[in-house]
Amino acid sequence: MGDDDVLGSNAGTSDSYADGLRGLKDRVRYLVLLEKNKANLVLEEQKQRASAIEAKLAETKAGVPAFNFSFADVNGKATGLTDLRGKVVLLDLWATWCGPCRAEEPHWEKLNEEYKDKAVAFVGISTDQDKAKWVEYVKEKNAKGIQLHAGPSNPLSEAYKVNAIPRYILIDKKGNLITADSPRPSDPKLRELLDTWIKK
Repeated sequence: MGDDDVLGSNAGTSDSYADGLRGLKDRVRYLVLLEKNKANLVLEEQKQRASAIEAKLAETKAGVPAFNFSFADVNGKATGLTDLRGKVVLLDLWATWCGPCRAEEPHWEKLNEEYKDKAVAFVGISTDQDKAKWVEYVKEKNAKGIQLHAGPSNPLSEAYKVNAIPRYILIDKKGNLITADSPRPSDPKLRELLDTWIKK
């Protein structure tokens, strides 16, 4: 059976493509098929279904392709992992109501300043239910880094089994996972990781 057969006899149609992916267990094979057939996903609903499938297949071990998230900023502009290729990416899953998240903010800001001229992207991903409150908070605080909103139920959190925040995820320049549970900005070990992976 060829790769196209995995998608079913109607692989040429968008719905059958997204549905057929549900049976795949191997995420690498999934990503190959997704790249080969992504033109078939034309409706937003179909793209969301395919994203949900990828989240279920996501692995958390080092070296595997990281989950290809895409969320919007305060102006509605979407940013995804593929937009950040060539940089080490630190994701910060947080919320405005989260005390420990806010306690890390000064350290997050300091890291942003220290690494502003280096190949690192700092990406805050809000899990706030109240998007308007998040927008207000980001603007009021002039939050550092790329700030995106995902909401409480999102494929990135599902992919990495995030059940508590803050949660930091580190990704290399090629888009592969370094760790799905990175040290926090207040932990000196994070700088060691950043310095090591910037050189690679």
